[in-house]
Amino acid sequence: MKAIKKIGIGKILKINNSMKKKIEINEATMCCSVCGGLNVERKVWADANTDEVLEDVSDNDEDTWCRDCEEHTGLMFKTEWDSQNGKE
Repeated sequence: MKAIKKIGIGKILKINNSMKKKIEINEATMCCSVCGGLNVERKVWADANTDEVLEDVSDNDEDTWCRDCEEHTGLMFKTEWDSQNGKE
C-alpha cells in the first residue's frame, strides 16, 4: 500500500477553494434567509445510485443549513433577499 503524502492545511484550503463552482444568480437561486449567503444546503430524498434529487424532505427550516451562519436558518430566493435588504 502506498503511503499517503502529507500536505498542509493551506494546500487543502487552496484545493477546496479552486474546486468551488461559480454560481450564476437568477430568479431560482436560493440563499440563507439570515445572511443572504449562497453557501446553503437542504435535506432531500435522492436516488442512492444516481444521486438524482427526487424530492425535498420538508419545508421545515430545520431541514436547511447555512455553512456561513453554521445553523439552520431557512432558505429564500436570493433576488427576494437582496430586495428586502437594499442590495438590488
